[in-house]
Amino acid sequence: MTNGRHSLGLSLTGIASQSRAEVDLSALTIPYLREVAARVNLTATAAIMKGAEAVIIGRANAFQDVGGGAWVGRHLDLHCTAQGKALLSGCSNEELNRLFLRRELAQYTSKTTISLDALKAQLAEVRVRGYAINDEEQVHGVRAVAAPILDPLGNVMTCISVRGSLDKIPHTRFAELGKEMIRAARDIALQISGY
Repeated sequence: MTNGRHSLGLSLTGIASQSRAEVDLSALTIPYLREVAARVNLTATAAIMKGAEAVIIGRANAFQDVGGGAWVGRHLDLHCTAQGKALLSGCSNEELNRLFLRRELAQYTSKTTISLDALKAQLAEVRVRGYAINDEEQVHGVRAVAAPILDPLGNVMTCISVRGSLDKIPHTRFAELGKEMIRAARDIALQISGY
C-alpha cells in the first residue's frame, strides 16, 4: 500500500522531469482524467510520445484503485500498451519503419506483439475503431483502452487511457470504454484548440 508521502514524492519526481509544455498539457487533462476515472471506475492516464516510448504525464485514480504501474513520469513501450498504440496510430508505415528500425520489440507475455507487421495491422484497426487495446500484452492480468487526442490538423498530440484488472475490464467492456475514451479525447482536443 502506498502512503501519501510516497505518492507525493513519485508525483513530484515525475513533474520535475517534465517540460513546461508537458506540465501544461498534464494540467489541462487532469480534470478530464478525474471525470473519466469516476465515471468508469478505472484509473485514467494521459501520455505523450517521446522518441520510441510513451510517457505518462497525468493520472487520476478510480475509487478503491491505486493505479499501480501507472505513475506520472513512467516510460512505456509503444508496441504493447494501449497508450503506445494510440500514439502510434498517427504514424505512417514509413514513420513506423524508421521508429522501429533495428529495434527489437520486447516480449513481456505470450500476448505481446513482437512483429512490426503485426503491429502495423493492429494500428490499422486502431485507426478504424478510434481506440487502442492492451489485452494483457505488457502485464498479465491487466488490460487498458486508449484513444489518441488530435490537434486541429489531425496529428496525434497525446492520448487518454483507462486501465484495470481482467474482472474490471472484461472483453465485453472494450467497446464501451473505447467510446468513453473517444469522447474524452475529443473533449480534450476541443479544450486544447480553445473551442
